[in-house]
Amino acid sequence: MPILYNLQINVRRKVALIGIFSLGLFTTICSIMRMAQISVSSYGGNQTLLIVWACVEMNVGVSLFSFPLFQS
Repeated sequence: MPILYNLQINVRRKVALIGIFSLGLFTTICSIMRMAQISVSSYGGNQTLLIVWACVEMNVGVSLFSFPLFQS
């Protein structure tokens, strides 16, 4: 993020880039939470949180993939 902050570009584009990279970081965190939930659900049998994290990860990833199209 400090590298993006120091870029010499339009403020609007800078904020958009920082937002996109932040959502990418959030997607990575969702993936880690899903991986942690796999081991928990294998012992307990309840897979609700596993499905929730998988859906959140997928939806944020698809949205993140579509955001550059809205920036033009």
